[in-house]
Amino acid sequence: MIWHRGISLTSLAVGLIVCGHGRAAVYEVGPGKAFSGLQEVAGLLHAGDVVKVEGGVTYRGGVTLEAGGAAGKGVISVVGMRVNGARPVLSGVMEKGEAVLRVTGSHYVIEGIDMTAGGDPKAGRCFYNVGDDVTLRDCVVHDCPFTGISGADASGSLTLERVEVYHCGHWLYGHQIYVGSGLAEYPEALFRMRYCYVHDGVGGNNVKSRVTRNEIEYNWIEGAAYHELDLVGPDPKAEKTPKGGIHCDADVVGNVLVVTDSCQGTVARLGSDGTGVSRGRYRFANNTVIVRSAGAARFGLFWLKGEVDSVGLWNNVFWSEVGPLRMVRQDAEWAPVLAGDGNWMPKETGNAPAAWKAIRGADPGFVDAAGGDYRPAAESPLIGAGCVPPDAGIMARGVPPTRDIEAGAGVRPAAREKDIGAYPASPLATPGQVR
Repeated sequence: MIWHRGISLTSLAVGLIVCGHGRAAVYEVGPGKAFSGLQEVAGLLHAGDVVKVEGGVTYRGGVTLEAGGAAGKGVISVVGMRVNGARPVLSGVMEKGEAVLRVTGSHYVIEGIDMTAGGDPKAGRCFYNVGDDVTLRDCVVHDCPFTGISGADASGSLTLERVEVYHCGHWLYGHQIYVGSGLAEYPEALFRMRYCYVHDGVGGNNVKSRVTRNEIEYNWIEGAAYHELDLVGPDPKAEKTPKGGIHCDADVVGNVLVVTDSCQGTVARLGSDGTGVSRGRYRFANNTVIVRSAGAARFGLFWLKGEVDSVGLWNNVFWSEVGPLRMVRQDAEWAPVLAGDGNWMPKETGNAPAAWKAIRGADPGFVDAAGGDYRPAAESPLIGAGCVPPDAGIMARGVPPTRDIEAGAGVRPAAREKDIGAYPASPLATPGQVR
């Protein structure tokens, strides 16, 4: 049954819920419903409303959500209701250059939607955020001919949680994920990305951010056309940088980062892409980095470019399948402060700053590196060999990364804080159990 404003008081008692100082409506979208597509509902929304979209159905994209929600209980929710396990699909656009789904209002949760250009050459982006306090959760974004997920230079905070992104990007300038933020209106904007699976890019970088604050945690990021991570400063063509500059910082914690043999870039470019500089303070902790690209191995895994304030590494493991690694390529305009401890890397690794306190070895002892299982085996030198990071805020405590965005077990226990890499060791075996 569809509930909307203008119905009787008796119906209101059943179909509307109180939310803050107003009332929230629930709208249902799908075949045989009063609303056949999101376009019909978009103009009706108010703070606290919920839209339920029936799964197993493909709907036309080109949807813009302009209404503004309110923080807390006033968030507007658009929820895909799975049918036989299938999400609803938003596909294509109406006009050239549109996004499949664009959010210009603030305080939204978009959940359980499959977004794709569906072969429509008019689609510029799959998901485009211009608002603030927007969460994309349990969604799949794929096969977009330019950028998969985009955050405008005028936007605020964006959260991606359990989102899969693949087959997006174009040449150098279209990316799988590319986010910015508005310095004037949202100086403390946060880009948070957790438990996501980003893979098989067809152009650009897997994750590119110009946001002032970034938390990239517990994701599996693999197979960028260029860089897995590109963390840089605001675009001076779109943003007026405050006098004295600005810091665009990042915590990168508990991820698996895989540079495949087709990659033309490297693990992370930090500081600048040749436009705005970040003056960033970057902290990497408990990441597992796998390199299958000979070009990346020779070039340098961390490309420091422009103005970089500091780079700290704690308890990361680096492994090469293509020969010796070069750890850093230094093109920064000033010497960043470097710090770290407990970082495992192959013996022959070059350009590794002494401040990162490398632990060198012949084999990290993964369970099955060839099969993509990078957990430490029973006798792995990664177990207990790291350090306690100097700031509890960067200590890995979340769900270990997986290529299944619906998985969610196995939080790292406090006793395993010195294990190196994204995965803690399994509990100690007892008689009759397999470790």
